[in-house]
Formats: sequence, C-alpha cells, structure tokens
Amino acid sequence: MQEHIKSFEDLEVELLDRMKARGCTPITVTGYRYLCNSVISWLKNNGFTSYSKEGGEKFLQNYLATHERNQYYLSLRTVIYRLDDIIENTWNDVHSNKGKKFSLSDEYNAVVSKYCDWGKDIGLAYGTIKLKRYAISWFLDELCKLKCPSLAQLSSSKIAVVCPKITDHNLWGEIRVFLRYLADSGMTEVDYSTIVPHYSKPYVLPR
Repeated sequence: MQEHIKSFEDLEVELLDRMKARGCTPITVTGYRYLCNSVISWLKNNGFTSYSKEGGEKFLQNYLATHERNQYYLSLRTVIYRLDDIIENTWNDVHSNKGKKFSLSDEYNAVVSKYCDWGKDIGLAYGTIKLKRYAISWFLDELCKLKCPSLAQLSSSKIAVVCPKITDHNLWGEIRVFLRYLADSGMTEVDYSTIVPHYSKPYVLPR
C-alpha cells in the first residue's frame, strides 16, 4: 500500500484534529500529543526526515529493546497504528461495522454530498472526509428507519433515539459537528448538536 509522505508537524496536527473530531476529551488529545512528540523526537534523532511505517516499527522495536512491554508501550503502539492509518489513508478501518450499507432518502443523499463538498472546501484531508461521510450516513440512515427522511422532520426526540443506535461511540463527535454545521448553514433552525452525548474514551496517562 502506497504511503503518503507528510512532514512531522503536519502529521501530528492531522492526528490531533482527527482525535478531536472523534469526540475525544482534551486529556486524551493531550496524551496523544505527548506520545506523538516522543515518537517524532526519536525519529528525528535517528535520521528520519518524515514519518513512515518502517520508522514507526523501528521506534517500537527500540522501545521494547530498552524497556519492558508495559502500558506505556501499548499506548505508544496505538499512536503508531493511528499514524500508519493516516499515511496509508486507512483511518476508517479502525471503526466498527465495516462494510455497513446505508439507505438514505434523496434529500439526505444531497445533504451528505453538500457536507463532504464543504469539507473539501475548507481543506480537510481525504481520510477525514471519508470518516465524516461514514458517520453522518449511519446517523441519517437511522433517522430514515424512524420515518424521518427530511431535515424538516428532525427533532430533539428523534436524535435522542438515534444516537444510542450508533454503536461506535467514537462517531458521536462527528455527528455533533455535523448537526452544528446544519444550524450554521441555515439548513436547520435549531442547533441540535448539544443533544448528542459526549463519549470519553478511557485513557491511561503516561507515567
């Protein structure tokens, strides 16, 4: 699989932006920043000018050679996996329900396309837009199952029913951003984003 070369700085920014978009807490994002900086610092000190999957593997091998396989190693490995996902454009593979099929109304299909075009216009990466399409398509599909095929029929109660059906809670953050976008763009009269639950992913802070 072809790797996309990114500078260390751009890669770190994209990783943290993606974690924020998934609804991770500030503590989790800070933890990812700390771990990512550790990886980047080692790579720079060992002659790497950009991140690669090979570099990530060598970092982990070096850590195991000098430390035991502990919780901190597992956290570092998770960061390496996420960096690999970014450079290989496979970020969506970390989510559950792979291959899930959605059946949307014509209006919702148009909304999804418009939202993704907006993401392109503001410069979001391809992988980020792909994640957003997946998240909101699942959300809108569940609304269609509730006989709500139009934004005009959207309500707080329907959103409250649908959110628990999105079993990958990491996607709740994306849905929250989408609902805020609908309000800001005038497609809904109400900002429903505050109804979406917040999900705090468990995280072990580095020692």
